[in-house]
Amino acid sequence: MRFPVQAVVPLLAVALLLGGCGTPQLFYDRTELRHDPLPERQVRALPEEILRRLDGRRAVWVDVDGKETVLNAATLPQLPTAELGALWAALLLGRTGGEYDMRIHVAGKGPSPISVLIGGNDSLRILSSRGDAPREAVLTEAKIRERFGLQRSFQGEWSEAERQALTESLALLQPGELAVLRTVRFERSQRDLGRDKAARYELDGCLARITLYPAGAGFNRYLFVGDVIAPRDAVLFPLLHEIGHVVERAPARRALCAAESHRVAAEKHRSDAWRLRDQPARYHALIRRHEDLVRRYDELIAEAERLRSPGPVITAYLRALAGQPPPTDYGRESAQESFAESFALFHADPQALSRARPAVYRWFASGGHVKAMNAAMAGILEVDEDGVDEVPW
Repeated sequence: MRFPVQAVVPLLAVALLLGGCGTPQLFYDRTELRHDPLPERQVRALPEEILRRLDGRRAVWVDVDGKETVLNAATLPQLPTAELGALWAALLLGRTGGEYDMRIHVAGKGPSPISVLIGGNDSLRILSSRGDAPREAVLTEAKIRERFGLQRSFQGEWSEAERQALTESLALLQPGELAVLRTVRFERSQRDLGRDKAARYELDGCLARITLYPAGAGFNRYLFVGDVIAPRDAVLFPLLHEIGHVVERAPARRALCAAESHRVAAEKHRSDAWRLRDQPARYHALIRRHEDLVRRYDELIAEAERLRSPGPVITAYLRALAGQPPPTDYGRESAQESFAESFALFHADPQALSRARPAVYRWFASGGHVKAMNAAMAGILEVDEDGVDEVPW
């Protein structure tokens, strides 16, 4: 929604995408602050209003060289327009403990990435940036698949910017995480699911796919991710979020793919038995094997269900979270969304996760999620004379 706050600057036409209850703990706020470009001449009235809203709270500006300036009546006018607008927005909409990574648009200058951190004591730190991080080279689909070992062709029409964002997302992953992405299908859909929906992970039996929607590119207009010293495109966050779902559901998918192998083998044995029905000994041997495979199929389907509600990766993650709230508002939707948000934050902005949930950061850094994933997948599929160890994922 849009609502006027005061008739001081165009920034005051702001839209909140995500809300939530206040929390005394540190968290990463993915609120999008949509605003018109700020004319510098209209920002001159802000320092007095900001001082009034600060009401004695400590505010510090950290410039591009790391120099810290305590903000007061004398120093506030020194703030560049973008930083002044970001501070104003944080005072209007920010919550205790929140970290806000914003691209503030200034008339005639374009967007500037600014971070505002609001401490547990309501103090504020405004962090300036030198500019965006160096970008990965734009690769063709074939080069992306070759570099990261992806086996499935991309679906839909991917722009250069979208292939670049996908490359940068994949480049942040660990080998164990990439391993379970190799047979995931990446799709670019033209369906518009709304401004808030940038990507989706779907698991349909053994088939897994991550779909990027048109809203993904729009995430970069008012947001960024990563350290303010080297900001990255905001679309990396939803891509990494969906990759997090691939990781946490990998054991269940492994069981579903194993079940599919057993189903195919069982059908082959039944077909072979039918052709040999005039040879009783061979016919009955094949039927018995068919029944064994069907029984194992049923067991694997049950195992897949057990591994997804919630699975071992989520169980291990919740132990690391230790009863604390998720690091983002959206993570409150479910344990699975909490994991995906933490996974994305760990890769896109590890220092933000370290500040907000240090134990969760250490768990990811030690590979706790990969260990839990691999342990759950080990032994799901037995090797037998029928070659059922070949999993089609």
